[in-house]
Amino acid sequence: MHIEHQLMEIAGAVLPFADRCDWQKFSYRTKVELAYACGLPKDTRDVLIKLGTLRNEFAHKLDASISRQRALDLYNSLSDWHRTVLKESYKVMMDKQDFAPASLEPRDLVTLILLNMYSATRAEGLALRANTP
Repeated sequence: MHIEHQLMEIAGAVLPFADRCDWQKFSYRTKVELAYACGLPKDTRDVLIKLGTLRNEFAHKLDASISRQRALDLYNSLSDWHRTVLKESYKVMMDKQDFAPASLEPRDLVTLILLNMYSATRAEGLALRANTP
């Protein structure tokens, strides 16, 4: 939900009459694509689409879970830049120098990815707002 809000902020920074949109009628995927059209980087878009697929699985399957391999695949799909940011934020949060994604619980690794994607979308929205007259 927080990432979706940031996607709407990105679109709102660019669209002249964004307040006229009935955002509740837009799917998550549509919000990602709209934010991408408004300046969201492709590498962020690609990860957000994968996170949306994971989100839908949890919304529609009572027995949904995240395997270690699925969490690592998601981590490995991050761009080099996003992986670097995630590693550095982990080091600061945990006060550790080593980061080994395979040693984390899948839930924890996905949580770190979600937090970093939230930060990335928030930063993009703020940057667009700062550059919009």
